[in-house]
Amino acid sequence: MLPAGHHARKKVNGMLSMPDVTSARRARMAAAEEDNFWRDEYDRYLESYPDQFVAVAKASRQIVAANADLDCLIGTLKDKGLDVQRVWVRYMAATPIHLAL
Repeated sequence: MLPAGHHARKKVNGMLSMPDVTSARRARMAAAEEDNFWRDEYDRYLESYPDQFVAVAKASRQIVAANADLDCLIGTLKDKGLDVQRVWVRYMAATPIHLAL
């Protein structure tokens, strides 16, 4: 079995092909699971971690790191020995961004 986030691809004539239907379904289900988690938890985390990136372990659904700087967050995950493929990361946007188009 492949680690979470990795998809099986077959080589055809020395080139990688598109993921098979089963892998695509798994990826879609994993994305829906992540979306559902953030939809349920976003407001609560926004209160505690405004304008920060928050990393949550997929398996335990526990916060494992938070930082306003994404590079620092990834460094913290690496320092803790955590694989970035095994966490969900979302930015908790508390400050509105105004764009002039």
